[in-house]
Amino acid sequence: VLDISSHTCLMLMLSSLVWFAGRGVAASEQADEDAKVAWLTVATSFLQLPCLIPVSWYLLWWSYSQAARRTRLKVARHVVKLAKHVMSIDKHSQIDFVEFVNTLADRDFFYLRQADYVLRQELL
Repeated sequence: VLDISSHTCLMLMLSSLVWFAGRGVAASEQADEDAKVAWLTVATSFLQLPCLIPVSWYLLWWSYSQAARRTRLKVARHVVKLAKHVMSIDKHSQIDFVEFVNTLADRDFFYLRQADYVLRQELL
């Protein structure tokens, strides 16, 4: 909860700072709007401070805890396993892949396409 609220305050604070970069508002409305945005910036900046200490403590505690070490080892094993599978792709021909795709049910083919989209977005 603290992590989410601190991110929300940070986003509000930074987005309110963007207000001062643009000058597309009429001069008559600008002073009033500047005062509102300045108040929002100051308020979110001060709301950020009480969240900073507990979130920082939690992140440091988590990075040094045994659970974090186990999680990192588990992720590392999965990455190695994924790397082995990616390297084994070269051993199979494109014809084998087409035959495999033709045997998939509609739902499985949908998930294959979704995974393909994610991989293309992340890796290419």
